[in-house]
Amino acid sequence: MLKGLFVNNKKAKDSIYESGYMAYECLKLSQKYQLDYCEVDIDNRKINLGYDFYFFNYHPVTMSWLDTKNLKKDLGFVITMILEVAPNDAFVFCPKNHFNFYCALDPTIKESKNLYSFPRPLEKFDFELNYQETEVPVIGSFGFATKGKGFEHVVEAVNKEFSKAIIKINIPFGDFVPESEKYAFFLSETCKKIAKPGIEVVVTHDFMTKEELIKWCASNTLNCFLYDRNMPGLAATTDQAIISNRPLSVSDNDTFRHITSYLAPYPKMSLMESIEKSAPIVKKMENDWMPENFSKKFEHIILNQLKERVVKNNCDNNFFTLPIIHNKLRNRLNKRIKKYQRLLKKIRVKNLVNLLINMKLFRKIAKTLMPETQLGYSQFGEDLILAHLFNQLGIKNPSYLDIGANEPRYISNTYFFYLRGSKGVLIEPNPYLYKKLKSKRPNDIVVNTGIGFTEVDAADFFVFPNYANGLSTFSEKEARHWEEIGMKGLGKIPIEKVIKMSLIPIDNIFQKYFNDVAPNFISLDVEGLDLEILKSINFNKYKPEVICVETLAYDENQNTFKLNDIIDFMNNKGYEVYADTRVNTIFCRKDLFVK
Repeated sequence: MLKGLFVNNKKAKDSIYESGYMAYECLKLSQKYQLDYCEVDIDNRKINLGYDFYFFNYHPVTMSWLDTKNLKKDLGFVITMILEVAPNDAFVFCPKNHFNFYCALDPTIKESKNLYSFPRPLEKFDFELNYQETEVPVIGSFGFATKGKGFEHVVEAVNKEFSKAIIKINIPFGDFVPESEKYAFFLSETCKKIAKPGIEVVVTHDFMTKEELIKWCASNTLNCFLYDRNMPGLAATTDQAIISNRPLSVSDNDTFRHITSYLAPYPKMSLMESIEKSAPIVKKMENDWMPENFSKKFEHIILNQLKERVVKNNCDNNFFTLPIIHNKLRNRLNKRIKKYQRLLKKIRVKNLVNLLINMKLFRKIAKTLMPETQLGYSQFGEDLILAHLFNQLGIKNPSYLDIGANEPRYISNTYFFYLRGSKGVLIEPNPYLYKKLKSKRPNDIVVNTGIGFTEVDAADFFVFPNYANGLSTFSEKEARHWEEIGMKGLGKIPIEKVIKMSLIPIDNIFQKYFNDVAPNFISLDVEGLDLEILKSINFNKYKPEVICVETLAYDENQNTFKLNDIIDFMNNKGYEVYADTRVNTIFCRKDLFVK
């Protein structure tokens, strides 16, 4: 019987290791050879000799230290698995002639000499998967915190099709993913912000075992992956989703080309259609990619390749130390990777240009066919509601004061009007965001200050990390809440720094920048001090037509509640609620209100 050794990278929280181990679990099912297993890294490079073949899970990220050039000479018959396969190039990150043959984990790749196309190495488990129907649909998505995973697209798609739903997103921290924890929290906050009322987003960051992940997928009404990345390789996340036998939806992205050869991608097949129709298709994929099929294909190839066995060293007690790549070779490999990254950048730029062209065309078509159609930028469509209100009030280009402006475009209540010729004043105490606003909103006046409502002309400003910059505040109570109690999905959020910032009374803003009259519109979001700022306005003199205020807050148990004292105060000042998006309330002067 042939004897082989599977060489994997050291166990880590990453899909490369997991894919390698899945392949090993499939390969060891054969009765035609014996397969041992070991894990290596740069500090532990010794492997046993005496095998007929050596199967490496080589990858330039996890085994960048390994010199593969002379492995055939040193070990005899060597094989590698290729994960990063571009649609027309299997050797993007893998040296072409350093191994005797290559197993590409891509059932769509065209086979050639010593390059073989393999099905995904799905595993079988002996536990039962019991799905329990829920009244509210549960849509699940998961993956490490890397660019292009499209979690926000999942939320947007659910927003379009469902009035009520639960979106479960699992974003674990990866060992080989730079700043994964920070980016995971940013993704979590982003997804929660764009979810409309009725759509609950639950984000976790646990690194689950494969068994836990399959059970997690099996508990969902639909598993959904809407990647928009440009990189070689197939997504490994869908492996566990397919094993779970639950309905599946994926985007029309190259990383899912093995899926879309079976299943129509989103939006060609809507999420609701996927729930109704995709389960039998998922079952077919699972049957086609059974572990036995993977094992039988490898078995057939290895038996043909090793008809005449030539073992390099028959002494099981001898070891071979895997060689470290020389700097010269490492530089060549890095150049190859950088060259491909530049190519991907060009592709992304080209796609971006096409996207911009298509968006421009879309806007023209929408304007022609549906004149009332607009594209908004606010968190929950507040700017579109405001546009309708200003149209009713006969105000074509409203002036605005945006207090706590934050980002220039993202979830901005004023950017919609800025694009259409309006001008205003943006108040932003965060120096980083102030610079962004100055750069992206040159026609607005941007002031790096806070709004004062006492005799004090300066105060401590608590700055949170960029992924949570919307929580930065002058309120120490509010800042300590996020630091000590945290937010669901983000956990406790550390204060990055405290800076001393000047304060200007809001009436002084009216005098200096609006010729001593009120702007048409005030947008107010200052994390905990909104009511105090409203109380500091001289409403007898300054009467803005419309005011939008954040009126949603969190208690000590991280539950939300409505700030009714703001609503009561505005009512007493002659304003009536025009609209409420749960997070923000839009007030209009009662004497102007159009019912």
